[in-house]
Amino acid sequence: MIRTVLAGLRSAGESEPPWASWTTSAATSVVVATGLFSLLSTASGLADMLGNGDDTVLLLTLGGPAGLAAMLLLSRIRPAERIRDADVLGGATSCLLLLVGMVAVLHLLIGTTGSVVDAVTDATAALTTTALGAVTPDSADHGGRFLRAGSQWIGGLGALMVAVAVLPFFGAEREFADRSRLHGRRPMAPNQRTAVRNILYVHGAVSLG
Repeated sequence: MIRTVLAGLRSAGESEPPWASWTTSAATSVVVATGLFSLLSTASGLADMLGNGDDTVLLLTLGGPAGLAAMLLLSRIRPAERIRDADVLGGATSCLLLLVGMVAVLHLLIGTTGSVVDAVTDATAALTTTALGAVTPDSADHGGRFLRAGSQWIGGLGALMVAVAVLPFFGAEREFADRSRLHGRRPMAPNQRTAVRNILYVHGAVSLG
């Protein structure tokens, strides 16, 4: 699934040469991080309208252009002939680091905290599912609370994606992927596309429940 997405990205022109594997992976990580930032910022801005609404304009102003920038960059990415395993892992790591920085800046801008250290700590804790954040948003700060909760939700989903749909498929034989059909069982991850779909189903159902 990961390679299909990366290698199947639309090129800017059919006659243009393909990008290197690491270049495509790096650009894709920027697109994903920016897109998730847009989603978090926009959703937090809408949630802030349920409270005092003092950060709504800022959050929506940041979220909208970020989403447009992500779509524009996505349209400019050229596929690589082959995506290396190491570049997939490097891209995922880069995406996490970029998103941590973006969420930390967002916490500072909306006043959830005035400390850079606390903002980075909370963003890191949320996106790495450690739940050891240093920031406690005010009860009336709906935007800040949603930003923190949304970051934790995305962090949990991302961790599942990496653990089930990325790392098990590393190596020549993909020997760690859950593909066994012994005794009539249905595997969780017969391939990466199905793994991603199953994770979305499970994570979404648990979140709604």
